[in-house]
Amino acid sequence: MTDISQYSKELIVYGNRITEIGHGIAVGPPPEPIPVPPDPIPVPPAKGRAKFGWTWATPRTATSWGNPLTAAEATAVQGAARSYASHVLGWGPDESLASLRSYWDWRKPDLMLLAKAPQFAKIPDGNPSKGDPYDEWGPSPSAWPQLYDLWATYVKEFKPKRVIPWSECRGSAPWGFWDNRPQTEGGNRWAVDHYCNFWNTGEAKLRAASPGVLLGGPYVGMSSWGVTANGTKGTLDNRDLAMISGFMDQCKYDFIAVDGGIDLRPGYNLPGGTPEQHVEKMLDVYRWVRAKTDKPFVWVETYMSGLVGTTVVKEHARAWPYLLDEADKIGGDSTWYAWGAQRDMPDIATLNNLATR
Repeated sequence: MTDISQYSKELIVYGNRITEIGHGIAVGPPPEPIPVPPDPIPVPPAKGRAKFGWTWATPRTATSWGNPLTAAEATAVQGAARSYASHVLGWGPDESLASLRSYWDWRKPDLMLLAKAPQFAKIPDGNPSKGDPYDEWGPSPSAWPQLYDLWATYVKEFKPKRVIPWSECRGSAPWGFWDNRPQTEGGNRWAVDHYCNFWNTGEAKLRAASPGVLLGGPYVGMSSWGVTANGTKGTLDNRDLAMISGFMDQCKYDFIAVDGGIDLRPGYNLPGGTPEQHVEKMLDVYRWVRAKTDKPFVWVETYMSGLVGTTVVKEHARAWPYLLDEADKIGGDSTWYAWGAQRDMPDIATLNNLATR
């Protein structure tokens, strides 16, 4: 696996994204054909319950994450967004929390994404990490209790409405949640039980830190592959769906969380068809989840772009209104967070349109 020493390095433009094992998206095509998800159980529509959200990945100053929002863009975001999410990175007990407090107060997110582990959690048990809090390795199992103690202090201080432990199931087991063993040995899939053990280790601590906080997961990337004769949205990867099913079975969750884009693996290209047809991939996931639970659903990073040839094509203007309208028809409580960084975001006109929903 390539050494990723800066969190910002994982934000690479389309066509050059990181594809390390365990980066939150399945590695390599599925080992067997993937059936189309079953017809969902009908749910009465609940108009207006599908919400546009904003993940604060956009920096306050120009960085490799992209340029900061203009004043007009910030105003449009604040008008459109019904919820905000933000990542907690590698802050630990030996580092100042002043910067975390500063940007948390500025962003005022209600969804806390516990996305990275500090040094102390990455050095036991033979962890390949050099202790860099921003690299891609997951926390060592023996450090899980101490890591949750630290995270509980954040939950207690900032009192977010919702919390998700870990980000995109990153890292290879046992220092992460992708089973890198050969398929013949039961690998080439998500380490579902390992992730659920990790999540369950901290559940009580996080709930005690802020009574009433809602906990979710598994925050796994939704891959789709152009491996069957489906010309407009590819086919969902069963390994990602299995992670969600296992999480539902083993964890006392309050909401389900995923992320991903309308593009196809492995090249992040857009299939044929319209923006509305591309968004059906996300709606397929939502229908599948809705057939299993009526608990809230969040799509933490919603990517509405992909490659056509060598050109990045952005489909926000048509994709976002269609997504929210169709999710309303499916029913239930859902929030779909725009990513925001690298200018992969709706333009001002689209944001203003979303503000009227």
